[in-house]
Amino acid sequence: MKQGARVKNWKRRYFVFRDGYLSYRKDQRESSKVLGTDLVVDVFYWSGAEFGLALKLSSGRLMYVSPASEQQACIWYEVVQGYVMRQQMIRQLQHVNRQRQKHLEPIWESDNAAQQSAELAQYRLLR
Repeated sequence: MKQGARVKNWKRRYFVFRDGYLSYRKDQRESSKVLGTDLVVDVFYWSGAEFGLALKLSSGRLMYVSPASEQQACIWYEVVQGYVMRQQMIRQLQHVNRQRQKHLEPIWESDNAAQQSAELAQYRLLR
């Protein structure tokens, strides 16, 4: 079930979460019109309903849902939260990689092994 966006009553809806997107219909028939689809950016438990969850969408909207059981709520939370955390990790890794590319200085290879050893020894003394 989900809470209405304008009128705060509860409506029974069929939800699908796939590849980060939440879509919903009036029922589970594939032929039913999709009433909405949006990217989920966060999820948290919501105390406004029994087994309540709030899904934050990329549009800024909060979608309040109430699964039929505590078990279903836990499963939905774990799946959506897992997706959100993976996306955050990917963004962090991309950021780190971009930063690494910005700050790398060129390294010159030297044929002089004695010079390299002396520079390494000097580096160790400075540390």
